[in-house]
Amino acid sequence: SFLSCDLDFRSRKYDSSYKQLGKQVVSKDISVWQLGNDSVYNGHRFFEYRKYDADGIRPETVELIRKGILMNQLAGRIPSPKTLKSTGNEWMSAWQEYGNRKGGVLRISFDNAMSRDKLVKKLISMAKAMRQEYAYIWGYEGLKRIDVKTGKLENIISCSIYTPSKLNLLGDIWASKEVTVDWHSSVSHPKSVLFPSVELRVGTVKPRECERFVELRH
Repeated sequence: SFLSCDLDFRSRKYDSSYKQLGKQVVSKDISVWQLGNDSVYNGHRFFEYRKYDADGIRPETVELIRKGILMNQLAGRIPSPKTLKSTGNEWMSAWQEYGNRKGGVLRISFDNAMSRDKLVKKLISMAKAMRQEYAYIWGYEGLKRIDVKTGKLENIISCSIYTPSKLNLLGDIWASKEVTVDWHSSVSHPKSVLFPSVELRVGTVKPRECERFVELRH
C-alpha cells in the first residue's frame, strides 16, 4: 500500500487502502486468499508462484478478504501503517525498482456459487424482470446475446464493455461453481460471474438504454 519508497521513513508515502481494513470492500459473497504453498493446479504450475520472495521469505497463506471484508494486506520489507510483518511478497525485476510488492497465487471464491446453467437461467430471468429484450454474455469468444423470449443465442460483433466499477463489486454478484485459472496472473476464480448492471454499448444503441443490461462474464 505504499506509493513511494525512500530510505528516510518520514518521506515515504502510502495510499489509503490500509484504512479499509475491517470494512466491506466488495460483495459479501466474495472471499480472497493468497495461497502460500500452492504451486500447481491441475498439473499446471502457477507463473507467479515463488518459494521465496526477494528477501528470502516464504510467501504466507493470507486471508485477504472474508465475505467482502478486507482482513489483511500483502507486505514486503517495507511495512504499511497496518501491516508491520512481511507476508513474503517482496518482489524485484530488471525493469522495476526493488521494494515492490506483488501478489502470489490468489484464490477468489463465492459463497453463492451455482452451476453455469443455473447462472444463465438467472441471467435471463433478471433480464425479463428488467423488461429487457436481450441478455448479454461476454467471454473469451466475444460478446453473445440471448433473446429472453426464445432463448436463441447469437454473436455480436460491434460492442464495448466497461470493467465493473467498485460500486458494481459491492452489489449483488453471482458466480458459477466451475473454476478456471489465469495461469499468468496465477489467480483461480469462478469461470462465470453475473453482474446485475454493467454499462454496455452495442452497435448504435445509446448507452442510457443499456445501463441496466445484465451481463455474464466468463
